[in-house]
Amino acid sequence: MKKLKLILGFVALGMLSACNQGDAGHEEEHAHYACPMTCEGDKTYHEDGTCPVCKMDLEDVAVLEE
Repeated sequence: MKKLKLILGFVALGMLSACNQGDAGHEEEHAHYACPMTCEGDKTYHEDGTCPVCKMDLEDVAVLEE
């Protein structure tokens, strides 16, 4: 009987662990860069650099992706 409880405990723990990992992938923040003057609206870039319109340095912004 103890072995059965132990096995059921491990199964339950594994199921809870799998559920928590699945939820983490729905909303993640990824670093993107955007012009501080919003010359191009809400457009973001994946790499740091300068704005092609006003030539200001792009700044880090957080973007939620699903």
